[in-house]
Amino acid sequence: MNNIDLDIVPETTIIDILEKFPNVESKLIELVPAFITLKNPGLRNTIAKVTTLKQGASIGQIPLGELVNSLRREAN
Repeated sequence: MNNIDLDIVPETTIIDILEKFPNVESKLIELVPAFITLKNPGLRNTIAKVTTLKQGASIGQIPLGELVNSLRREAN
C-alpha cells in the first residue's frame, strides 16, 4: 500500500494500529493517558481489540481529528 494514512481512520481498532505501526504506541499513550493499560498484555488483548480511535478520542477527551492526524504523522 502506498499511503499508510488510509489505514488510520476513526473506525480503526487500537490493536490493528499497534500491530501495523508499533512505533505509535508511545504517541497513543501520550495523547490518551488512559491507554497506559496497553502495556499490560492481558488488557491489551481485550481492550485494544474492541476499542476504535473514535472511542479512544472520547476516552481521552481529545478531538478525534487531532488523535487521528497525530498517529498518522507518527506512523509516517
